[in-house]
Amino acid sequence: MWFHLNAAERAPRYDPIEAGVDEDLTYVLGPIEPVLKRLSPLLKRPVKLTDAEFDDLIAFLREGIFDPRALPKKLCKLIPPRVPSGKPLLKFEGCPQ
Repeated sequence: MWFHLNAAERAPRYDPIEAGVDEDLTYVLGPIEPVLKRLSPLLKRPVKLTDAEFDDLIAFLREGIFDPRALPKKLCKLIPPRVPSGKPLLKFEGCPQ
């Protein structure tokens, strides 16, 4: 998670094995420089969090998905029947097709 708080500095040193990525996804890494050239200005500036703020963020990411207000049945009704591009909608697990 700390990686994402300073992507511009940490991306060139990224190690998928150290990050815990499955081994079959660690063999070939593409060049990072083209990605960094297109990096959003919002991500170019490091984010400073206190230890408590970082812990709160991790708790939210781990547990927020289990918030009863985010149950699929409640969110399914927010999926539009179609999009302006006419492209097919994604399939959302737990929502009627």
